[in-house]
Amino acid sequence: MREKGPLMPIRGESIEAAPQDITDLLVTLIAIETRLLRLVRAGDREVPVDDVTTELTVLSRDLKRCYRRIGDLAERRDLGFTTQRKVGRLRDQCIWLYRKAVSERAFFRKLVLEAGLRRLISEEAFGIYQEILWVEDEERRLGKDDASVVALLSAESEVPSVPPSA
Repeated sequence: MREKGPLMPIRGESIEAAPQDITDLLVTLIAIETRLLRLVRAGDREVPVDDVTTELTVLSRDLKRCYRRIGDLAERRDLGFTTQRKVGRLRDQCIWLYRKAVSERAFFRKLVLEAGLRRLISEEAFGIYQEILWVEDEERRLGKDDASVVALLSAESEVPSVPPSA
């Protein structure tokens, strides 16, 4: 499933090379995003979960290398305002993709672990486990920032005190 291809190195120190470096990095990020979204869509239906998590790990490594290259480019002192803004957007895109890859890898890993747990314990115990997860999700939804609390306070619907299936 892995699509091989080297990440492009920074071309050089000349100001003329910066636009091509940005283009190369953008093409790389678009390729990574395409692979990532293809994996998410395929999920465990079309690709074995172990292959999905392995590919997501590889994508995370590719993104780390890409992030370092973006950092190298951002450190250049001869870049103009517009070029620096483009580099900043590349950095933001790289960070978003990295978070997405890591969170999707965790999701698929949890699926495998949950299936294994379900085989080992009774239905009743698994139901209690699901309720514990629901309560933890509620805590996470509250978040640590005021915006999360304001969103919950502003919601039209009431927050249920028990999981929907209970």
